[in-house]
Amino acid sequence: MLRATNRRWKTWAATGAGALCLALSLPMAVLAAGQVAPASSSSGSGNPNHEDVWVDNVGQPAGPGHEMDPHLACQDINLWGVTMADATGQFTIDGWPPSGSGSGDLNQPGYKEDQAWPGTKANPALATWNYNQSLGGDQVMAVIKVKTLIADAIANGDSPVNGEGFHFKLQFLQDPQKHKTFWVNCPGPTPSPSPSSSSSPSPSPSSSSSPSPSPSTSSSPSPSPSSSSSPSPSPSSSSSPSPSPSPSSSSSPSPSPSSNQPTLTVVKSNDADGDGTYQQTEEAPSPGASVPFKVVITNTSQVIETITAITDSYSGTTANECQSLVGTQLDPGNSVTCSFTISDYAPAAGTSLIDTVTVTVSSDGTSVQAAGTSTVTTASSGGGVLGASTGTPGTGAGLEIGLTAALILLGLTLLGLGRWERRRAIG
Repeated sequence: MLRATNRRWKTWAATGAGALCLALSLPMAVLAAGQVAPASSSSGSGNPNHEDVWVDNVGQPAGPGHEMDPHLACQDINLWGVTMADATGQFTIDGWPPSGSGSGDLNQPGYKEDQAWPGTKANPALATWNYNQSLGGDQVMAVIKVKTLIADAIANGDSPVNGEGFHFKLQFLQDPQKHKTFWVNCPGPTPSPSPSSSSSPSPSPSSSSSPSPSPSTSSSPSPSPSSSSSPSPSPSSSSSPSPSPSPSSSSSPSPSPSSNQPTLTVVKSNDADGDGTYQQTEEAPSPGASVPFKVVITNTSQVIETITAITDSYSGTTANECQSLVGTQLDPGNSVTCSFTISDYAPAAGTSLIDTVTVTVSSDGTSVQAAGTSTVTTASSGGGVLGASTGTPGTGAGLEIGLTAALILLGLTLLGLGRWERRRAIG
């Protein structure tokens, strides 16, 4: 009797333990599935984004259906956006065949840069777009100055084709990225004819110099009317110096207006991982970590520029960094650098944070701005046995999947043991 009771007890214990293990495996499986699911942050895995971006000339409405206007007039351009999952990000505009030489997608294999906004092929940069998520709807996220866009394209060697102007590609950095092409019907460079016109007057001084000796020789044969007629042309040829001022007027004022415009690039980088190397995007080891930043400002114009303002912003915060550079004069081609550290900066685990510095310079009453951005991501937390992760699958997800499989196997084993004990009891 005691023996049968023990067997029944073993049967119940094994069966109950097996059922318990199988029951526990269900929530573990759910947690593991949550770990594997992609994050909804703006980090590298991307957002479930339904956003749209498009361009149109300034002054034009957003248009029904968020239409992308592929043929724009030679006027400033609005970058429109709607339903953006991120509040800010970066973009560039590249010259595109048949008028330009760019190819591929920004930061992807096969990319060949022919940047015309905000920098050039020789001095590339990144422009910043901003979207007010609390307002939502159609918004102008940035304005592209067509004069600078075309000047940069010409500097890259691009030229208008097919009577449609310059062809460009919008490289919009969002998760996922957006890439759209469009035409801007602006004329090409015009300085080339002016040298040819200045070369034609240049012979006139030589022709005026050649008649000058003729009067000296004509003074001796003054009686001959034919020779006296020869000096008469000399005054007319001497009047030809009047065209000689024309070369001075055509000497190059026509290209000078574009070269007299201030331009600059702003490059921002960080050393979030603390290895001493600064890059545009780096990963911090933990949330709240201090992050060192570096800003390089370069005068890319042909004129002396004065730095008049610097603002640094991130996550609704505006800080006064690099203020020692305000008032600094930059000669053409020169750069200045400042470094600073923002404490408690790194964002939550599995997310990213973009820092934007905006620099204003002026020259002869003309002011322009340029911005540089730097992104800091924070590594996803390991989270222990049941720790949920907001990033991509890591050690936490792998551990939970392994425990789920182990519980299922143990439960099936115990259930099998219970059935075996029950058969022994019957036998």
